Amino acid sequence: MMRRTAGLVVATVVTVLMTLTACGGADTGPASEPEATTRTVTTSTGEVEVPVDPQRVVVLNVQQASMVVSLGVTPVAVAGDLSVYPWLTEKIEPLLDPALQDEAYTPQVEAIAALDPDLILIGNWQLADAAVVEQLQALAPVVSTNSQEVVPSWQDSVTTIGQALGVEDAASQLIADIETSYAALGERTGVTGLTYQYVALEDQTFTSGNGLLFQLIGLEPGAHQDVAGSVSDNELSVERLSELDADLVLVWNASSTDLDTVPGLSGLPAARAGNLHEIDLLQATALTGPDPIGLQGYLLEMVTPMIEQLGGEA
Repeated sequence: MMRRTAGLVVATVVTVLMTLTACGGADTGPASEPEATTRTVTTSTGEVEVPVDPQRVVVLNVQQASMVVSLGVTPVAVAGDLSVYPWLTEKIEPLLDPALQDEAYTPQVEAIAALDPDLILIGNWQLADAAVVEQLQALAPVVSTNSQEVVPSWQDSVTTIGQALGVEDAASQLIADIETSYAALGERTGVTGLTYQYVALEDQTFTSGNGLLFQLIGLEPGAHQDVAGSVSDNELSVERLSELDADLVLVWNASSTDLDTVPGLSGLPAARAGNLHEIDLLQATALTGPDPIGLQGYLLEMVTPMIEQLGGEA
């Protein structure tokens, strides 16, 4: 009897110990936090909560669409006009939806709503109509570039879009690759430190434009050159033409004036050295609002011979 009782006690103790051990093993501490479904992105209008993995991205202009596609994401639709962006035709035209904006380029809220977006990308210059923006915000998170510039730098735009799409590393790499290609052009041609001016001629006035691209090459802005990345108020009348004295001068002729008839233009230092270039609307558009596809193709092909001429390689 004593043996049977002792055996029963031992068995009971072992069972209790095993139960306690099992319970202890199951105790893994506090329950893990559920995975976040949104992330915070800082935009020109403040912080916006966006989906961690957006699936239905609507882009309201073709420049930002170039950035989205270059980051490996395909939007469900794009608003915009490719008439002055022919270099985007191959990759962006299949995504265009003409119903997304009217002839004045105003976003059409009902058409956008029909796409059931979970993220809307909008240009800073498209934020002027607060009522339309508010309606868009009722549909999905609306992300503009984290900049107070009406026309932000392409780098700022790529960075913000990369954050919104959850591909920050890809955005950083895209920026680095493009900047490296332009810096290499400057180093190869030996133009680093020379000056540039990019202006538009209209109503007998030269107005400085966005020539920040040339600073990637290593050029320095000349007198009166806008460096903010937006259209500036720096203006020169034709009577002050001599102040266009940079080593490289680009003129977008937005008037009906024949540049050959502008007194003194041919006598500018850049003109005498063969480094004054008249550019057209497409080239001016590419310079003023650069996009990744254009920067890696059309724009690089456009400026390379200019820079080679400036460096004495032509």
